[in-house]
Amino acid sequence: MKKLMIFVGLLVISVHSLSGQALGPQPNSYHTIALHADGNVFTWGYDVYGQLGDGSTDDKTTPVRVLKGAYNGTSYLGDNPANKIISVASNRRQSMALAADGGVYTWGDNSYGQLGDGSTTQRNTPVRVLKGEYNGTTYLGDNPANKITAVAMGYAHSIALAEDGSVYTWGKNNCGQLGDGSTTQRNTPVRVLKGEYAGTTYLGDNPSNKIIAVAAGYDYSIALAEDGSVYTWGKNNYGQLGDGTTNDKTTPVRVLKGEYAGTTYLGDNPSNKIIAVALGYYHSIALAADGSVYSWGYNFYGQLGDGSTTQRNTPVRVLKGAYDGTAYLGDNPSNKIIAVAAGSDYSIALTEDGSVYTWGYNSNGQLGDGSTTQRNTPVRVLKGEYAGTTYLGDNPSNKIIAVALGYAHSIALAEDGSVYTWGYNYSGQLGDGSTTQRNTPVRVKGVGGVGDLSLPVVLSSLTGQYKGGKVVLTWTTESETENLGFILERKILGANQGLPSEWLQIASYVTDKALAGHGSTSERHEYQYIDKAVQPDETYLYRLADVDYSGRVTWHKAVEVKVEAQATQLPLVFGLKPAYPNPFNPSVTIKYGLTEDGQVSLKVYNLHGQLVETLVNTRQSAGNYTLTWQPVNLSSGVYVVHLHSGGRTVQRKIMFVK
Repeated sequence: MKKLMIFVGLLVISVHSLSGQALGPQPNSYHTIALHADGNVFTWGYDVYGQLGDGSTDDKTTPVRVLKGAYNGTSYLGDNPANKIISVASNRRQSMALAADGGVYTWGDNSYGQLGDGSTTQRNTPVRVLKGEYNGTTYLGDNPANKITAVAMGYAHSIALAEDGSVYTWGKNNCGQLGDGSTTQRNTPVRVLKGEYAGTTYLGDNPSNKIIAVAAGYDYSIALAEDGSVYTWGKNNYGQLGDGTTNDKTTPVRVLKGEYAGTTYLGDNPSNKIIAVALGYYHSIALAADGSVYSWGYNFYGQLGDGSTTQRNTPVRVLKGAYDGTAYLGDNPSNKIIAVAAGSDYSIALTEDGSVYTWGYNSNGQLGDGSTTQRNTPVRVLKGEYAGTTYLGDNPSNKIIAVALGYAHSIALAEDGSVYTWGYNYSGQLGDGSTTQRNTPVRVKGVGGVGDLSLPVVLSSLTGQYKGGKVVLTWTTESETENLGFILERKILGANQGLPSEWLQIASYVTDKALAGHGSTSERHEYQYIDKAVQPDETYLYRLADVDYSGRVTWHKAVEVKVEAQATQLPLVFGLKPAYPNPFNPSVTIKYGLTEDGQVSLKVYNLHGQLVETLVNTRQSAGNYTLTWQPVNLSSGVYVVHLHSGGRTVQRKIMFVK
């Protein structure tokens, strides 16, 4: 079952990928990249430099699949299930992908060595980035003890972040955007020096304050540390480095606080750390834990959102505009800003309730408000082809969960996997099969213009409950693609002197119509199977697989169910039981009880209040439930499990350790 991630231009979400579905910052791109959670990578739009990676240099108005090039797959980038692509980034003329093993692949323009393969040769299929100054053997990320965990692309330079917090850059360096203390172009990675960062020699080398996120702008770079501090380097002609000057910097400087409620620097208030950063062409954005948004740099088109067109060399706070707050964007504690991105000369923000706000340059309709009028405070994006009432994301059953910006086009990803775009479309970057500019959202088509790019088969929950002498298994799909149906298998834990038994198929779509899939659909579907062949005092593991039209079988996480002896069945008590093991690696068992039937939400958040993953979002009967969660690409740390049902909410902390 596949989820979709979208990235445009630079890397709009930094990846901040959203639980298997995400958008990344991509401010200066004329093309778009989409990443399915199965690792497949799709591109569309401008392709003069081979940045679509399909072996050609022809623009595409609908998605194509990226070829494998130097990637260790069969035909396409990401088609090796043992080494999926987990993140992508792009900018105007080039693209980048990060694999699960830490390897980094690039393609497109290479005039300044920004592909990192030791040459300046243009590539229309992926090449692997060489190690340069990285502590590996041959390639960037090939040290399993220090994998690359995030990537970003500027106009003609690239950035990679390693697990240990070190930062590597390569490509164009005329303004010091590589951060190595020089202005020398590099075609393999160099390590960023510490500058004003409180380390020994290099940025991120203090193990108590690692770098956790990076982004790239036109000719400058930004990094976010664990303590919330923000560092910038490179071009600074419009004050985009935020240090109170307009002088270029070849090593990192710390961003001053400006209007942020701190002491001296942006993020230095430990009760309101900076949690995300993004860069546009010449302007910068930071998101704080309380949902407030800060911007600085070039402001000729109102892209800073402070109600003016005045350039700023320290952060200002974005005004609320059309947002439902008091004075500032994100100041409503019941609807915080959870993600930001920056385009060429405009900006975007996503709220907890799924609404989307934009501001700045709008000559191509990239703000999505139905006009081409420039805005210096946020406006709300209209729905266009999105299935809502008035605005994009206003359907509570299908919220917008990620946003991204290109040079002058915008992208949004909905919970059901559908992708919406608007703005400039000269090269087909909207993916709707046309080159027509749009000032409200259109839906991206599928490969070859057939269907929709979305429609991934997304399993949102699988639960098991022992009740009345039988185990009731329920699962929900948010959407499906060519889904023939499901297979259920079971095995007993504790059999054979403590060893688990073999997996046994107990049901299949072939013999049970209740397990038949719904083909390709973007609608939510609920399934149920009742296992009556269980014995008291046994613990069972159940696992589920989906089968597509080609016969490919995809297995999903198993769920554990304890069948109690009749006399010792647990009473129904609402709440979360202690998770075990805790701390955990690689998986944790979560048990919870419901005293009444109703809609149930079970979610995992990080300590910043950001959603990590939704484990359950469906209607369930009263009873005791057990599920197993095995996170993917999760950083070590403390997380919070929230259970909500019937107007009641409880939470428990769990710790993931690597």
